[in-house]
Order: sequence, then C-alpha cells, then structure tokens
Amino acid sequence: MSVVKILKVFRDVAIVGVSANPEKPSNIVFKYLTTQGYNVIPVNPTIDEVLGKKCYASLSVIPEKVEVVDIFRRSEDIPPNRGRSH
Repeated sequence: MSVVKILKVFRDVAIVGVSANPEKPSNIVFKYLTTQGYNVIPVNPTIDEVLGKKCYASLSVIPEKVEVVDIFRRSEDIPPNRGRSH
C-alpha cells in the first residue's frame, strides 16, 4: 500500500522520535499532520509534550488506537519486528 493510500485510509498516527524543536523534520511532520485533521500521537521518552499534546514514552503505553507508526529514528535504533502490530 502506498503512503498516499495509507494516509487516506488511516487517521491515527503515532510519531516515534518526535522532537519539540520546530526545525526538526519530525516536528514539521507532526505539525502538518495535525493541521490536516489527523490524530497525531507523539512518542518520545525524553519530552513531556509536543505542541500541547501529551508525549508518550513508548508505543506500548499509548491508551488509544494507533493505526500508523511513523518512525524518526536511526535504523540501528529500531528493534526487529516480532510480528506484533498496533
């Protein structure tokens, strides 16, 4: 499925590695998706909030539905997929 199709179908997006710095790409994407009506959930264990939204330490503690995960991390920092989906 293409990114365009994914973003047309799904509306609940977690951004892992989001930054509070407005100049960082993860923050720019977070802000853009928010302004386009997506439910964007920030994930970063080192900050409390991004653009007024509570930031979660990990995907596993998010209390709401997550349909898409957008990861802003180095590939070597990403653990292998163990068949678990959110």
